[in-house]
Amino acid sequence: MVSNQYKSSLRLPDIDCLWGRKTLIIGEVGSGKTYYTRKILEKMIDAGQTSISVIDMAPEAHGKVGGKMDISGLETVAYYTDHIIAPRLTAKTPEQAHKLASDNARRIEKLF
Repeated sequence: MVSNQYKSSLRLPDIDCLWGRKTLIIGEVGSGKTYYTRKILEKMIDAGQTSISVIDMAPEAHGKVGGKMDISGLETVAYYTDHIIAPRLTAKTPEQAHKLASDNARRIEKLF
């Protein structure tokens, strides 16, 4: 869940600058990346865009952290994801974190 602090500070870009581009949205845990992405997608669909693909690299939910985008109502969006694990939150050792991150990278690479 995104805090109201982040919701009120998010500014959606002019979608004209996003047409035909690849866009990566990054940020800290809980900063509103998924919320922001969903709002951009809604804005693009409202503008008539019918060819949108999303590669969701978010980890599975771990407590209040992570979780995949809810794409209900976005039927025109091609959505790709895989089972991603949050290494920093689940690993017990640095070695295990590295292995989980490497496994995630292999899964994500297949999405491209």
